[in-house]
Amino acid sequence: MDRGAHDELTLEADLDRIGVVTVEHTPAEWDRQLRQLSRQVPSVEYVDVETFARSTSASPAGDRSSSVTTVADPEDLTALGTAMDALLQGDDERVGVCLHSISALLQFVEREPLFKFLHLLSERVRRADALGAYHLDSATSGTELRVLFSNLCESVATFDGEAFDLSAGKYATASASAD
Repeated sequence: MDRGAHDELTLEADLDRIGVVTVEHTPAEWDRQLRQLSRQVPSVEYVDVETFARSTSASPAGDRSSSVTTVADPEDLTALGTAMDALLQGDDERVGVCLHSISALLQFVEREPLFKFLHLLSERVRRADALGAYHLDSATSGTELRVLFSNLCESVATFDGEAFDLSAGKYATASASAD
């Protein structure tokens, strides 16, 4: 689980709070990685999407006193959306929400409903003036999926080993696309 470069990128936004939606890894694993970063990490809240693919025997949030909300069924996008909405709540706080990962959710949810869910989530993130980071594993997704999901983003960061590329996404709000 090596996210170093894009974790640093997410933290560059001077956030007051981070919400992490975990599918592949536990909150404890995330906390261990975040403690290794070179800069101060704001408070972290987790939505832990439990799957049968990973062990949940580890403590939910490691050694930190992080808040953990559990979504018991990875197919329940309604419960996931409700939990993510709660992450976006906060008065006068700059919030970042990270979904790790789209690739993992695609193991449980069909592409079309997940795309619609993420489109709604992107709108909510924008309305909250928050930062959204959605991870798609390029090793397990084809070009078609990367292009499809880039429609949800203002920017697309691509990591290939040590190489990093930042390009424009294709995101447009519903009102902008109607013009």
